[in-house]
Amino acid sequence: MSRITVALFTALTCLSINANADGLTGEAGLGLSYEPHDPTGSRYETRPVPYLDLDWGDVSLGTDDGLTWSAFKANGFSAGPYANYLPGRTANGTLRGLRDVPDMAEVGG
Repeated sequence: MSRITVALFTALTCLSINANADGLTGEAGLGLSYEPHDPTGSRYETRPVPYLDLDWGDVSLGTDDGLTWSAFKANGFSAGPYANYLPGRTANGTLRGLRDVPDMAEVGG
């Protein structure tokens, strides 16, 4: 039930801008996320969540998927390489005892 409430709340509070210029299409915006502050779930916090989704032909840049290229397309299926940035975290405060997680890049296909 709480996931539905959070999704509805987030959908209602999102602000977005649509763009279309010279084959470049996309959206940029800002939403809100209501999420646990720590793994125990004892406290929750609201954070701003920016998002960006741009498409230029077969190349896409998005907040969730990173940079992707649809090198092969057939019958609704596409395949190609991607690269993405994943932010890390520090193990301080209520996360003490857990390990630090460094920022990292993810590359695949």
